[in-house]
Amino acid sequence: AGLWGIMNPWGDLWTHEAFETRAEAQAYLEKWWAAFDGSKPATGYRIVPVKVMTSVDFSPHPSAGDRT
Repeated sequence: AGLWGIMNPWGDLWTHEAFETRAEAQAYLEKWWAAFDGSKPATGYRIVPVKVMTSVDFSPHPSAGDRT
């Protein structure tokens, strides 16, 4: 099971949201466009598999002394 995202017509991820299912991503996109009375079709937007990556910066607490 992977995560899903929404890609805009220019090839960039359209939102920072990651969805558990393809259907959730599609519903999010449709709900967003519906807020504009559906006046703009979601043409060119695609539901795509995504990978979520995280990184951590470690900064020792000053009271830790020189323990790195």
